[in-house]
Amino acid sequence: MALPLAAALSSFREYYHDNTRDEHNQSYAPLMQAFAVPNGQTPATLRDLSTNNPEATSVGYLVHCLDPQNPAGPGYLRAVHNVARYRAALGQPATIWDGRMFGSTGDTVGTQIPATVELPVTLFQQLNNGAAYRVANGPLMALLFAEPNRQVCGPYGNHDVATELIQCRNCVPIPHRHMEHFITGTKTPREAWEVVGQALNVNGDESHCKVLFDFLRLACTLNAVGDMASPLAGADLTTPVPDVALIRHRTNLINVKLPGLNRTPTLQAGAEIVAALGGLVTEQRATRQDALDRRTEEQTKTPDSYYGASIVHVLRMCQVPDSTSLPPVYQEIAQGGRKKARLSMQIALDDAAEELGYGNLKIILSPDVASKIDGLLWRSSHSDLGVSINPCAFGDTDPETLQVNCDIIRQHDLLNTGSAAPTLSDLQSTIRKSKATLARTFVELETSLKMFHMYLHTFYGAGHPLTDNWRSFVARSSNEYRSLQYYEARTPRHQLLVPALVQHWCKLKFGYFVDMQWSSNAAVRVPDFGALWEKIATGEQWESPLPNQYLSPLPAPRVSPGSGTPALTPTITPVVPGTTPGRTGGAVSTQVVNLNYNATKFASFKELGLMVRDVITRAETAGHPLPKNDRGLDMCVTFHVKGFCNSNCRRHADHSPPGPARNPAEEARLHAWCVTCYVAAA
Repeated sequence: MALPLAAALSSFREYYHDNTRDEHNQSYAPLMQAFAVPNGQTPATLRDLSTNNPEATSVGYLVHCLDPQNPAGPGYLRAVHNVARYRAALGQPATIWDGRMFGSTGDTVGTQIPATVELPVTLFQQLNNGAAYRVANGPLMALLFAEPNRQVCGPYGNHDVATELIQCRNCVPIPHRHMEHFITGTKTPREAWEVVGQALNVNGDESHCKVLFDFLRLACTLNAVGDMASPLAGADLTTPVPDVALIRHRTNLINVKLPGLNRTPTLQAGAEIVAALGGLVTEQRATRQDALDRRTEEQTKTPDSYYGASIVHVLRMCQVPDSTSLPPVYQEIAQGGRKKARLSMQIALDDAAEELGYGNLKIILSPDVASKIDGLLWRSSHSDLGVSINPCAFGDTDPETLQVNCDIIRQHDLLNTGSAAPTLSDLQSTIRKSKATLARTFVELETSLKMFHMYLHTFYGAGHPLTDNWRSFVARSSNEYRSLQYYEARTPRHQLLVPALVQHWCKLKFGYFVDMQWSSNAAVRVPDFGALWEKIATGEQWESPLPNQYLSPLPAPRVSPGSGTPALTPTITPVVPGTTPGRTGGAVSTQVVNLNYNATKFASFKELGLMVRDVITRAETAGHPLPKNDRGLDMCVTFHVKGFCNSNCRRHADHSPPGPARNPAEEARLHAWCVTCYVAAA
C-alpha cells in the first residue's frame, strides 16, 4: 500500500516512530518470506523489488560488518535505509552512478541528510551459497546472554542440545516497527539481540519475523574455533565521494519522506502574495534584474565552473563530497582565474608555512609546477620524478638557480596579470621544466619533507588523513636522521644516496595512493609513511633504486686513507633544461632537453616505457619509416616522445633549434606515426 501524505517530519527517528508510515501495517510475514532461504525470491528479484519504488517504502536492511578499529571483536550491525538504484535518465548523458545501489545510514543532522553508502550486488544473495549454520535456540540465547560480559556464542556441534541449523542471506529486512532501534547508530550483535531480539518476542513478531530472528542469532554466533566474528561479518560498506548528480539524487529521495527537512518550504498564502506582486513589476525592472544576475554569476566563480567535469578528480583526491568542502585555495584559484592561479597558490603556500610553524621555509612556486597543479597533472611516473607533484618536487635550491627562478616568476606574473596581451613566445619563455629536487643531505631531506607537508596542507586539506599521516612522519623523521647516518645501503652505489632513497620511497607510496584515488569514488586508505622506520629497524627491504637518468656514471673508485677500501661517490643529476655530463661509447656526450615538449601529444606514448630503438626497428620492418621534418631530416623519436636525448644522437640535427616551437605540421606527422607504430611487440 502507498504511504499516506507525510507530515512535516525532519528526522528519520520521527519517521520510524510514526506507525502511519508503515506500508506493511505491522504484518511482516510476506516481507520476511521473500528473504527466506531457500524458498524466498531470487537475488535479482529482491534487488528489483527493493529499489523499484524507494519513495514509498520504509523498509531498511541490516548488515553485519567487521570493525576495522577492533579486528579481534565481533563487529557491528549497520542498518541501511532509503535503498535506491541510480537510474539513467532518458536523453541525459550517462554517469558513473548508473545502475548502482545506494542507501543511507544513521539519521539527519540539522538539515544535513544521512551518510550515503554503496550497496554491493551480492547484498541479497544467500550467505555462502546457502550454507547451513548451527545456532542456539531462543531460550538458550537468553540464558547465555544473562552473563553480562558475554559478547558471542558458540561454536556449536551437531550434538549440542537446544541448537538448530539455519540459513541466511547477506542481509535481512528490518520492518518499520524495529528500524528506530538502529537509526541512532550501529550496534554490536549482543546489543542488537538484547534490543531487537527481545522486542520481537514482546511484540509477538518472532514467528512471522523468523528470518530476522535467525539473522540476529547467527550474528551472535561463531562458526568455528578461532573465529572472531560470525560468518555474516564482512567488510564495511563503502562511502562514495559524490558529485552533484548523486547528491541531488539522494537529497530528492529523502526530501519526499522528510518534507520538514527542506529549508525553503512554500506556503500557499505566500505564493499568492508573490504572484499578485509579480503582476505589478514592470518589464523594464525585470530586465535590469536579469542583467544584474548575469553579472553577479559571472563574478562569482566556483571550483565547479573552473574545473568543469574534472572537478570530480579534485573531490576524489581531497576526499570530500562537494566543492564547498574543498580546501580554501581552490575557491581562491577559481576567483582569480587562470592568469592569477600561480599567485593564488603562492599566497596559500605562504600561509601554510605560517600555520604549520615553518615560517623559515618558503616554496618558490615555479610556473611549471603551478601549471601541473592547476592542470591536475597529479598522477605519477615511475621513470621521471619531475612529471608529477610528489616529495621530489620541493626542496633546497642553490642561490644562483633561486635567483633565476625568481626572475622567471616575476616575468611570468607580470605577463599574466598586466594589461598588455602576452604573445605565445613570451609565455613559453617563462615556463621551464622544473627539476626534481633530490636530497643529498639529511638537512635537505628534512626541508623537502616539510615543504611537501605545506603542499598537502594547502591542496589536500589540513584535515585530510594523508596530511595528518605526513605530519606525523615529518615529526618523527627528525629523530631518525641520526640513525640513518650509520645506515648501510644494500648496494654500495646507493650508500651516499640514502636521503634521496628515503625521498624516493615516499614518492612511490604517495604516487600509488594518487593513482588509486584518482579513479575511485570511495576514499582510498592513505599510505602509512611511518612504516619506513620499522622497515629500516627490522632490516626489511625498502630501497627502491632511483631511475638511471637521475644518476650520473660513477667515477673511478677512490681509496679511503689507511683503509685500502674503495669508497664510491655517486652523484645525483636531475633531468633539467640544460645538459648533463655523460659518456657514450667513450665520447663525451651531453643530454639535450626538449624545451618545447608537447605532453598533450606524446606523454601517453612516453608512459608506455618502450625502448625507442625497438619501436623504430619494428616500424621499419613493417614498412613504416621514420617521418621527416620540413628540412627533409629523419625526426628523433626519443627527443619528441620522451622530451630529451643525447647530443651525439645520430638524429641530433632534428634537435635544433631547441628554442622555437616545433612546426605543428611536423608534430602532426610524428604523432600519426606514433599512433601506428609506438606499440609494444605483439
